[in-house]
Amino acid sequence: MAGRDGTHELMRMLLPMHITSPWSRDVARRLAEMGHDVHVFDFELPVKRFLGYFGGAMLRPDLTEFTSRVHLHTARSAVHSKVRYIAGAYEFRNYCRRHRIDLVLALGCGGFATLTYLSGYRPYVVFATGSDVLLTRGLLRHFNRRILGSAAAVFANGLHLQVKTRELTCREDVQSLVLGTDPVRFSPPAERPGDVRILCTRGFLPVYNNESLIRALALIPETVGFGKVVFTSSGPSLDAVKTLAERLLPPAPRGKIEFLGGVSSDALLDHLKQSSIFVSMARSDGTSISLLEAMACGLFPVLSDIPPNREWIDPHRRNGLLVPLDRPRELAAALEHAVTDPGMRARAAKINRQMVLERADSRANIAVLARVLEKLSNGGSLGAESR
Repeated sequence: MAGRDGTHELMRMLLPMHITSPWSRDVARRLAEMGHDVHVFDFELPVKRFLGYFGGAMLRPDLTEFTSRVHLHTARSAVHSKVRYIAGAYEFRNYCRRHRIDLVLALGCGGFATLTYLSGYRPYVVFATGSDVLLTRGLLRHFNRRILGSAAAVFANGLHLQVKTRELTCREDVQSLVLGTDPVRFSPPAERPGDVRILCTRGFLPVYNNESLIRALALIPETVGFGKVVFTSSGPSLDAVKTLAERLLPPAPRGKIEFLGGVSSDALLDHLKQSSIFVSMARSDGTSISLLEAMACGLFPVLSDIPPNREWIDPHRRNGLLVPLDRPRELAAALEHAVTDPGMRARAAKINRQMVLERADSRANIAVLARVLEKLSNGGSLGAESR
């Protein structure tokens, strides 16, 4: 791309992000594959706190392949609370200056966007992902409005989040762009196991509401023949959900449940290919990459009836089932329907796979993001065609 002095040079960008987040690593890796000089800034986090802090499906990742493509800087901090985003602003600014960063892309408008804003380094772009907009209240909401208002551009991961981010910022130029997933890696298996397996890959955090699946399983007749029910993730509420399962479920269905407490990326993919039904009862969400991975692999979605999920599930097309929050009997009925109707699952798998290919291919969507970043790094502004 053309540099600011008219010569041909790479765009040097810095992504403040959690390296423990698979989707964040995917964004950084894809930008690097396009030829850009990608730097990543994160804080060191004790291993013993990793799973509880991140609450995701993955174990601590092997970063060997990732760091071969990007420049990784992990900052030391005397504190591991959100205060580190304030205390680290000076180091962040110095890093940007030392490496002559053209543009900062903050993944999420929470702590890392705060860090970017307080550093004073410009220009920066913010990619809102979900709870960072939807669940903020009070003074934090006002502060986020200032952070987003100072950004050169703001993206939102989905249409509903775009609307809410516009309401928060009063910026009409907030753009909807689904980060998506890799439909080559996440693809349907040649053959699934004979038993109908149910999978939940959401983290054990209150917002993901995993305990609702346990309450529903307790209401499904034992004559309904499903196989394993697998929870891949860890998180602060894992032990509480295990205790709930012990208390509510009879021995037979309890014996079908597996709590894995975090898995490798390859193991996660294997579970997606071995399962038939994907469940997420999240109370709030952006466009869930966990959902997109499941749809790409042909799993049948049973989801909470919240606006971001309605962007993907159409009751008239029956490409999934939406269930009101905190209605365990309705969730149990939806699961029973999904387990006992293989034809519905097969039709939905074709619809959902095609939808991912058309709307949520991370390769295509991150290329769109890169074009906007290139324009901004060269001192350009976004015209109406980019909005």
